[in-house]
Amino acid sequence: MFGIFMHMSILAATVLGVGSNIALRLHKARTPCQENKEKIWHDLLQQMDCPTCKYPNAAGASFCGMCYEVLNRGAADAFLRTSRKERLLHEREKGEGPSDPGHSVMQEARATLGNVDWSGVFTFARQLVHFYRKPIFVACGLLGGFFLVSFLFSSSFRLHVFGSHATYDFPRKRATKALISFQNVVQIRSERQGSLDTPVADFQVDEIGNVLSQASQYVSERSVTVRPKEWIEIIRRKNHTESRTLPLSHPTLAPVTVTLDKNGTLLLRRAPLSPRLSRGLIFLMPHFPAGNLRSLKNWTEPVRWMEMYDEWKIVWTGDLHWTFLGQVPCGKGTCAQLNYQADLRPHLAGGPRWAAGAMGAPHFIGTAHGEALFDTRHDRLFANGFRSDGQVRLPIANLADIPSSVRIGRSVHGPGEIVIQFADRVDVHTP
Repeated sequence: MFGIFMHMSILAATVLGVGSNIALRLHKARTPCQENKEKIWHDLLQQMDCPTCKYPNAAGASFCGMCYEVLNRGAADAFLRTSRKERLLHEREKGEGPSDPGHSVMQEARATLGNVDWSGVFTFARQLVHFYRKPIFVACGLLGGFFLVSFLFSSSFRLHVFGSHATYDFPRKRATKALISFQNVVQIRSERQGSLDTPVADFQVDEIGNVLSQASQYVSERSVTVRPKEWIEIIRRKNHTESRTLPLSHPTLAPVTVTLDKNGTLLLRRAPLSPRLSRGLIFLMPHFPAGNLRSLKNWTEPVRWMEMYDEWKIVWTGDLHWTFLGQVPCGKGTCAQLNYQADLRPHLAGGPRWAAGAMGAPHFIGTAHGEALFDTRHDRLFANGFRSDGQVRLPIANLADIPSSVRIGRSVHGPGEIVIQFADRVDVHTP
């Protein structure tokens, strides 16, 4: 009996020993996932203080056991941020925490400057200037003289003291080239009591001409002849475009002559009234007053030229009110900058056959102005741009005088107006 009990005890111990050995082996063979779970449980068992009353609560509690403050993620984050801020402020007060980098740099700079022996620096600088005083004085004198000469010969100083001249000078041995271009966008219609009666014409005219200016021999006065070298006309209508080269013998391209005094001031322009070369001469060689021009100087130039609007011939008279603005860079040098406003009055010089004796005096509604650059180095115009936009309104006694070949729709009896609406451009350039 005792032997049976001993055998049973030995068997139980063996079983228990084997079980404990297996458990030990299983504990040693834990996976990383099991270790993470144990770490999470360990963290959950840690305490978390309430952000309101600081009561130590078990981690994971849904509310505080003292003040019943809800302990969610936002409250925990707020508590952590508040704790970190308090700890950082406490460390800064003790001088243990991080400081402002800019403040540190300023302190280092002040410390460095405070350690400099300024009296020694000033003594050394004074000795250096005394030893090299002659070269330094010579260099300062040369530098000051250079700036003084540059200032006295600067264009702004000369313009302020002496002004700028605007006189012409053309060489006698060779001709001076220039480019003249016209552009005119025109719409012609008839109106009755401010309403459209019938459209008459709609077109655009572009003209480009190369001209040559040649000076002649002179004693007290000299003359400059301007003649065309080439002239091209392009007419654009709704249905087609016409382009042609005008012969140099065309009446509108007859040579024109300009008279200058011995100083180069314009005295007279002799040119027949025409819509091409005679008109372009006004913008190629404007009239400038004698003597020097100072800033914001004003003068008035009377002008007269002719323009063709299809079959309508309009003579423009009026005044160009010029203003000298100053010097500006242009090309390889400087130019006198000028602008002008135009007061223009139209005069009917001709029209279609059906309009003879049926038209009244025209009047202009619109604006006209321009800008010019005068090359004071070469004494000639560098560029000139003129712009005119508006309407010429011509009263007509009876709209029924407009022929059916021109009119669209039925004929209307009664007074009205012929309206010539245009956008005119004139550009002159001298290479």
